[in-house]
Amino acid sequence: MVARTLFSDVTGMRFFIRKDRPELEPALARGLLLHAEAFQSIRKDIPRFFDPGTVTGIPLDGLRHPLPDEQWCTLCGECCQIGGVSPRTPPGVELPRHWEPLVSGEYVAVQQFCPFLFQYFGESRFFCSIHNVKPISCRTFGESECRKRLAEGGLHEAPPRRRLAQPKSSRRRAPSPPPPIETRRVCYFVFSSTGSLRWHSSHSVP
Repeated sequence: MVARTLFSDVTGMRFFIRKDRPELEPALARGLLLHAEAFQSIRKDIPRFFDPGTVTGIPLDGLRHPLPDEQWCTLCGECCQIGGVSPRTPPGVELPRHWEPLVSGEYVAVQQFCPFLFQYFGESRFFCSIHNVKPISCRTFGESECRKRLAEGGLHEAPPRRRLAQPKSSRRRAPSPPPPIETRRVCYFVFSSTGSLRWHSSHSVP
C-alpha cells in the first residue's frame, strides 16, 4: 500500500505530481518512517487492548487463514486510502485514547492510507486490523459507497494515454519508439542507537 500511495504519482486531481524526484526524497522518507512507526505501535497495542484472534475477521497470529469470499468486499484496500475519519465508535466499543491521531489522520502530516490497514502476506489484498471495533464512519461505508469510489477512481491511478492526431496528408506511420526502461526507487534505512528507523539513502534500479 505504501508503494501504491506514498510513492506513487498523483494523477487523480487537476494537476499531476511526480514523486520520483530527488528533492522529494527527504519528505517521502519522513512519511515512510512515520507510517512505519504507526504500524509498529498498532501492532504492539492490539494484543494489549484486544484479543488478536477476534478483533478482526482474520486472526493476527502470523498464520495464513481462509479469507472471506462470500461478500461484496474484495479486500482491494481502495476505501482505506483516506486521510482519516472521525474516531467516534459505537456504544460499548472503546479505542485507546492515544489512537485518536492515528484514526483521524493527524499522526502523519499527509496521511494517504489508514495505518490500521494490514496487508495479507505480501499479496494485493488488505484487511482492517480492527474490523470488529472500527469507528462508525468505517462501519457505515457500504457496497454502494464502495462502487462509487471505484468508479470515480483514486488519486494514484495511471493517467489516461491520449493518441495524437495525425495529419490527413500523412499516410505512413512513424516507427514506434522503444519502450522506456522501467525503474524503481529503492530506499535504505538503518536502525539508530536508540532503536528507531532512520533514512540512509536511495537510488533507482531497473
